[in-house]
Amino acid sequence: MSTHTVQQVLDALAHPDPAARPMMRWWWFGPDLDRDEIDRELDAMAAAGLGGAEVAMVYPLREGAPDYLSKEVLGHLRHAVERARELGLRLDVTLGSGWSYGGAHIGDEHAARRLHWERRDLGPAPLDVELGPAWPGDELVTVHLGEGLPPSGWERLRPEGGLLRIPAGRGPRTVLIAWSRTTGQQVKRAAAGAEGPVVDHLDADAVRHHLDVVGGAVLEAVPAALLGSVFSDSLEVYQAGWTARLPQRFVELHGYELLDVLHLLEVDAPGAEQVREDYGRTLSALVEEGFVATCRQWAEEHGVRFRLQGYGEPPITLAAQRGAHLIEGEGAGWTALTQSRWASSAAHHDRREVVSSEVWTWVHSPSFRATPLDLLAEAHEHLLLGITHFVGHGWPYSAPDVEGLGWTFYAAGALDDRNAWWPAMPELTARLTRLCAALRLGEPGADIALYLPYADVRAAQGGGHDLWRACRAHVGEALPAAIRRAGYDLDLVDDDILETLDPADYPLVVLPRVTRLPAAAAAWLDRVRAAGGTVLAVDSPAYPAGVAVAMPEAVVDAERLVDHATLSMAGALQAADDGDAASSSDGAAGSGTAADGGGASPLAEALDAVALPPLLLEGDRGRVGVVRRRLTDGELFLLVNTGPTPLDLSLAPRRPRAGLSVHDPATGARQQLDPAARTALAELTAAELARLEPIAEQVAGPRYADMSFTSAGRE
Repeated sequence: MSTHTVQQVLDALAHPDPAARPMMRWWWFGPDLDRDEIDRELDAMAAAGLGGAEVAMVYPLREGAPDYLSKEVLGHLRHAVERARELGLRLDVTLGSGWSYGGAHIGDEHAARRLHWERRDLGPAPLDVELGPAWPGDELVTVHLGEGLPPSGWERLRPEGGLLRIPAGRGPRTVLIAWSRTTGQQVKRAAAGAEGPVVDHLDADAVRHHLDVVGGAVLEAVPAALLGSVFSDSLEVYQAGWTARLPQRFVELHGYELLDVLHLLEVDAPGAEQVREDYGRTLSALVEEGFVATCRQWAEEHGVRFRLQGYGEPPITLAAQRGAHLIEGEGAGWTALTQSRWASSAAHHDRREVVSSEVWTWVHSPSFRATPLDLLAEAHEHLLLGITHFVGHGWPYSAPDVEGLGWTFYAAGALDDRNAWWPAMPELTARLTRLCAALRLGEPGADIALYLPYADVRAAQGGGHDLWRACRAHVGEALPAAIRRAGYDLDLVDDDILETLDPADYPLVVLPRVTRLPAAAAAWLDRVRAAGGTVLAVDSPAYPAGVAVAMPEAVVDAERLVDHATLSMAGALQAADDGDAASSSDGAAGSGTAADGGGASPLAEALDAVALPPLLLEGDRGRVGVVRRRLTDGELFLLVNTGPTPLDLSLAPRRPRAGLSVHDPATGARQQLDPAARTALAELTAAELARLEPIAEQVAGPRYADMSFTSAGRE
């Protein structure tokens, strides 16, 4: 139960906690550094109202850069940390150069691995085959033999001393040989001397080796007490689907031998879906144990917090993010299941006030085209996704003797004092600080829990995979968009979250195309209904007791959800929709449909039949995003106009309240409204300046583009 009051929200808007100030990812190229320039850039950050920086050491932009983790570089890091402390800034550091974790200190024994399948077609004659690695570091895992065409009746063969004896058969046959092979992936965007393989994130010993080498050097040079946190970027260990301990952990979790049925990861045959589901669950357990828990334990041993972008490959679950001290997401798109929604949901279930996101990654590409309005518009999207702290992407360190505009990162953001609009940055950071400080108060107020269909997703995977990306593709874009554009907010839930989640916490649970449902999840859904809640089964035959909703969806290609630029542009396109998704007077979606699939839909109709959204809007055209926080003596609402044109809006709380006021975080203006009736609200507008830019449709701001509402009093 929340301990925060309406007055505390008002105080936060007037005098926000400095810890809520945005930070910047600070790219150090080379690392090729000058201490006077370090001081100058830190001074500029402080003057702009930023709260600190996260040091990310990446590729050199000229010859002669010193090696990563050299005494010279670590000396610069110590200097930066001490200067940041003098300025009242927080400084974090990534425990590795580029991403993902790895480098020159990682050999084959610690490198990320995958399964490599070798297929040999044979006749009926007996055969002896010498098995040897085709690639350095290959390790034999298992061999299976299938009879006939297509092959069936698979059996496991056991080589002896590298010799495989294949008995005589009755006709054509197929041999499948599984090898453990390093993925070959190298650290992306590595600094000088930091090039090398990515570490095995499924193996605790390998991860600890990396932390001891890299983190040990960093914390030997910089006292942990001076760091805000140590950081891991998103897990991008592609194809990471094997580690030496996997067969043993599989048996412990599922009670049968994986090696006896390993071929079912590669062959479609009876039982394959269950084996693949169990295999996926094992990968998720290993990345949580081998990476997340190991990093947290290491950080605690060294007296520093661990901050994590907990999504990607290997297939880390939503719940596993809670193993980090600080949870972070990324990705705009207020109606979509972005990584920011993945992160905020985990934080909400753990009742954490602070959840950060990497913001502005590809804002208005290429570099130096973004304006403060672009930054504000994307920040709004993240706030609507439940984010309460920003880490801008980012601030490129630039050597003072470089000609022209100086150094920039390959991604679009170059958000520093080289921009002509920089004098406006303090106003933007102050506004975002007020919003983040206020939205940390109270408790999450989403009415809807959206179940993540892990069983379905895993059953379709036969190797390493990205669980977040696969879930987003399976759920599709239209389903969450229908929820958001109808005025509701949501949290994601997974099977691990359900173990401790009160069935009465959410009055509505939505199942998205679920055909495989664990027994424990089905039992929890039964308890939801027993507690008075409703389960909407959207094309989900796995739970016939729910309210059936038919909502056909075009298949989403998961591969297109990989690239950050693609995701950013997709979010912008969703924000750009000019509102054919009109809302009716009772808060339900009207007759139109937005580009992302929101608006009129069977799901919107089903939601309207069960419960009204917490704030009833008229005239919002499906473009106003709403976030609710529960307070001890009322509620806090954030409203954002995500479209390009002004809206004349009226509203009323779902439940009667003693008072209702609206607050403009840009100006501090306050407007009292009549809570007893649907109240006309001053224009919720988009910025006039937006019309000057081609990207106008992304911009919502400044006056009444984002508003905080407080409703006071008991029902």
